Order: sequence, then structure tokens, then C-alpha cells
Amino acid sequence: MGATVSGPGRVDPMTERQVLDSWKEIADYLKRDVRTCQRYERELELPVHRLDGSARARVFAYRDEIDAWRTKVAAPDHGVHPRLLALIRSNPLVALLGIILVLGLAALIYRYAPRLIDAGRPADAAVPRLANAVKVTTTISVEDYPTWSPDGSALAYHSDKAGQWDIWVAPLGGSQAVNRTADSPADERFPRWSPDGRWIVFHSSADGGGYFVMPAVGGAARKIAPCREAETDVGPAEWSPDSARLAHVSGQRTRPCIEILTLADRSSRKLSLPKNPKSNVVRHMSWSPDGRWLAYDRSLSRIAATCELWLLRVADGVSLQLEDASKNNWNPIWSPDSRDLYYLSDRSGAGDLWKRSLGADGRPQGDRRQVTSGIEILHASLSADGRKLAYTKGLIVRNVFRAPLLEGRPATWADADQLTDEDTQYESVDISRDGRLLVSSDRSGNWDIYVMSPDGRDLRQLTNDPGVDAGPRWSPDGRQVAFYSNRTGHREIWMMPLDGGPARQLTSGTSESFYPAWSPAGDVIVKQGDGLGVVSVQDGRERRLTEGGNAPWPGYADWSPDGRWVAFEWIRDGESHIWRVPASGGPLERLTKGQGRLARWSVDGERIYFIGLGDRLNNIWSLSLESGEERPETALEGRRGRLGTLGLATDGRFIYFTWEEVRADIWLADLVPPPDK
Repeated sequence: MGATVSGPGRVDPMTERQVLDSWKEIADYLKRDVRTCQRYERELELPVHRLDGSARARVFAYRDEIDAWRTKVAAPDHGVHPRLLALIRSNPLVALLGIILVLGLAALIYRYAPRLIDAGRPADAAVPRLANAVKVTTTISVEDYPTWSPDGSALAYHSDKAGQWDIWVAPLGGSQAVNRTADSPADERFPRWSPDGRWIVFHSSADGGGYFVMPAVGGAARKIAPCREAETDVGPAEWSPDSARLAHVSGQRTRPCIEILTLADRSSRKLSLPKNPKSNVVRHMSWSPDGRWLAYDRSLSRIAATCELWLLRVADGVSLQLEDASKNNWNPIWSPDSRDLYYLSDRSGAGDLWKRSLGADGRPQGDRRQVTSGIEILHASLSADGRKLAYTKGLIVRNVFRAPLLEGRPATWADADQLTDEDTQYESVDISRDGRLLVSSDRSGNWDIYVMSPDGRDLRQLTNDPGVDAGPRWSPDGRQVAFYSNRTGHREIWMMPLDGGPARQLTSGTSESFYPAWSPAGDVIVKQGDGLGVVSVQDGRERRLTEGGNAPWPGYADWSPDGRWVAFEWIRDGESHIWRVPASGGPLERLTKGQGRLARWSVDGERIYFIGLGDRLNNIWSLSLESGEERPETALEGRRGRLGTLGLATDGRFIYFTWEEVRADIWLADLVPPPDK
């Protein structure tokens, strides 16, 4: 058996030293975020090694060297900022004067702080803490989206333990959890317990898809609202405080609005959300206990790396933005008095609980405050009395695989090769003509672009900007990379040479631009935004290829090898299909009969590969342009997880894809208020 080590890292079998294999593992070990550790390397000589010695090579560190450095520097564990240490070392006299000034300021604060706090302390100055965490679920399946019964005696959640998504209810007194939708063959997800304790609402794929309610104590479910959104865009509904109304989202990816359904007479009211070219998918909602506000988050998609946070005033439909999309801010939760809004955010590195106090007008009072650190929470729910937090603690892992393109049968897992094996996420995949893979990944703690050999080896980082860099595609000659990035605060298309040199911004528009694809000649790029646009590589001039407007945008485009066509995904009437349009412009043509997304042309241009949806879910399909035949290229059965929806490429011999596995369990903890001052 191999040696094991507690905490992040592994044991090198040759040297028997404990090794940290990435910036993420180094950051986890130091209990800091990745950027802070990178600053420690620059300013305080943190001992980090690189495989080939270059600045962009893969990093690693030895734990014994980190321990020795930490003892010597004493910065991270003693509250001394690295730049202050650098100042002390370089200029002791200036440092001494600074210390005297700090001591004098401390004396003033000690004398006058109490009256300053009484006169105007921000409402969020007091921050609770989590204590007494207990793991509720322990199976190898995924348990997620916990919701409390109003009396705090039970939790409902969704789980794939039975082989499909079901709604489970777990009493907290030690009894066994019960599958409440075991008799349904459909997928049921996103439960929410009504404030009066009588009902549980959830989304089901049964009967065309929609929201259903069932008695909390047992009984049949009934459909109360249809849901025409694509399966990938569906999220939880939300109860009003009096349990008389339900809010759910319609118009995802176009002009989302929140529909409020009154259960007694089935009347509904639509509240429009601000037009936003960036983020048109609402992921979660939370109705304030006083009934005045609906907090919601919105992003590019349910799996996007960044997310905004908003408030909607129920009385008149006015929305106020609380957090922008520079970070991932999601899953808002109200305090029982409606004065504080908790939410999850990755602004400190991992998914943690944060808090903002709000005034009567909904505007933030004081700064945001961090409640937890390094927990990696996926979703959370607060008990009705505000004393306990139920949360999903876990990790989304997505790795790169390849499977051969076989004649006569689809490829199975026995035919496939796993190219990466990390506790991280790989998203987009592209392959060059000479066989190099281009991927986007958050393996460094930030979304960046990497290149590697087709067998998954020789991984090399190409970008290291603090912004999100994703959706990379090779130029036809393999010398340039196009990708999208939010490094300007807005998603735009960028280009960079593979052999070094700065990235160049190609687009600059009012709408988002992302997921580029090169023309075979390499002179223009098609990109997704408000419709599809074609952009000149030389000067950035753009022409519209398809319209945007109120219909779901066409997206995830790919150029045919002969340059005549652009294939793309388009969602119409709640179904996603593969379409094409002449590259010079013209009528749109639907190609697939079954549902699918993420079109990729074959090398010879005779077929289009795509990711199956609906009854084709979790397999890769192809379409013959000559005969119209649609056939499965994979039969990926018997493995936990699902096919990644944004990674697909082919070199004519293999199909490259990503596979996602979620490791998630539900935990409970006390939310302990701060001591009275």
C-alpha cells in the first residue's frame, strides 16, 4: 500500500517527502487563497518549485519546506501582512515610526470606540459563526438542496441514491430518510418546504415538466405550474411567507421574469427583471419573511463561474443590484427578521457563507462580512428561527476523457481513456491539427487556459490573469488561441499567440461575447452573444449572423471545414437542437430530430457530433449531413456522474469530452450569534 498523508498533498515514493501538487493544494495547506500564496512567493520567497523552471510551468511544493518557511517568516499565522514584513526588513527606522503611529491610534480607538460604535456602527458589524457541525447524509450518492421543515425537525433534499433524482425527507431525530417520490419514473429536484409546514414544492420532468406540490406528511403530488425552460436552466421555486403563493422563473436565457402564482385561484403575476445582456439565467430565489423582497441571483448559466446578486421589491417589481459578476455570488438566504441577507460566494477562494445587512430601502448597510472560511459550500438553507444552517458540502469534479470513434457500435467506458484525474474542473476542450489539446480549468484556483498532449500529459498553463479565461479554440494554423475573458469586467473575445506574448482584446460591445470558433481561413471568428456574430481577426469589425432579441440566443457555434456553414445550438419551445446557417448569412435550418447541444464538425465535414439531451442524455451523438441519420457514438453507462455539457472535440480518430462527478453530502451546524457587547 502507498503512504498516506493527512491534509492536502501526497507522499513522493522516491524521496518520501510530502508534496503539494498545485497552487490549490498549497493554498489549502496554508489556509489562504491562491492569489495570496502567489504574492507570498513574489514578496516573501515562499518555496514553490516548477517542473521545467519556467514561469508558467506546473507548480509544486514540499510541505517540510513550507513549514520551515512559515516558521521563519511567521507571516500567515501571526497576522502580519507580507508587505509590512518587507517594509520592516528594508527600512527598520520607517517601520519603527509606523509602529509608534499604530500604537497611538490603538489608544485613541480604545478610548473612543464605544461611543463611535453606539453612534453609528454598521448593522453588519456583528457576525455569527458556525459551530457543532454534524454530517447528516453519508451515502456515495449526491444529496443536495436541503430545505427545512418550519419546526426544524426534518430536512427535505434531492438525491440520486435510487438511480434518478428523487425527493427525500430525513427526520433529524435519528429515523431513516424516506424517498417521497420513489413511485415516479421522472427526475424530481429542488424541494422547498412551505412556511406553514403543509407542503413541499419541487420540479419534476413528468407531464412535460413543471412544478408540483405534495403534502409534507405523505400523499400524491399534483402539478401546479408548467415549466417550459430547458432542463439545464430549471431551478427551485420559492414560497411566500404566508404559503399562499409560489414564485418561479420563466424566460430563462432571454428576458427572465419572476412569476408569482396564487395557489387558491391559480392567478399569476409577472415581475420583469432588468434587461441584462450578461446574465439571463436566474439560479435561486429567497422570499424575505416580511414579504417585501425577493432576493435572486442571475448568471450566464447555472454552471457559470460568476454570478450577480439582486433584490426585487415585490410590491412594484423594482430591482436593486447587491453584487456584480466579478465573483460567484449565489444562493441568497434571509435572516428571520428580514434585516440580513446571507449568501454563498467564492470571493475568498472557496464557496463560503457571507452576510450583508440591508436597510429598509433594501440598500446595503456597511460592508459584506464573511461568516465561514474554506468550507466549500454548494447550497445552504437557514432554519426558520435562524439558529441552524443546513448546507451541502462537496466538490464538483470534471475531468477529460477520450473514446475511439468505432464503426458498427458506440464506444463504452471499456474503450475510453481518462486523460486527467484531478479534484478540479475542466470545461472546454479543443484539439489542434497536430494533436495538442486546449482546455480551460480552475485547477489553479482561477479559470485559466492550458495546453496538453493528446494523452493528457505535459500540461502547460497559458493564461494567468485574475479574471475568468475560458472557452478556448485553436486557430487553424495552431499558432493562436481565441478565448473569452471577463478581465475587463465584461465577457469579451481575446486572442493570444501560443509561443508567448500579450493577449489582445478582439471585441468590445454592449452585449456579452463568448465561446469563439475560428473560420477555416483563420481571418474571422464566430462568437456567441446577442445572437451569433462574425468578427474580423484583423480589426475587430463585426457583422451579425443571426438575430438575438427575445428568443433564446443561438450559441456554441462551430465552423464547417469547407467554410460554408456555421453549426450551432438553439433552444426553441424548451427544446435544444442543432441548427446551421450559411456562413455568409441566410435562413436558419434545423438539423437534428432529437435534442442535443454543442455542435462539433467532423474533420471531413460529413458529420456533426453533439452532446445528447432529453432521452439522449449523457451520451455523444452524431448526425450524417448526407442521409440525416442520427446515431449514438457512445454508450456511457455504469459510472456515476454525467457528461459535461461544454467539452467536446474530435480529431477523426477519437472524441474528447469531459465527465462530471459531484461529491456532496448534507451537514448541519449551529449558527451561533456573536456575544453581546
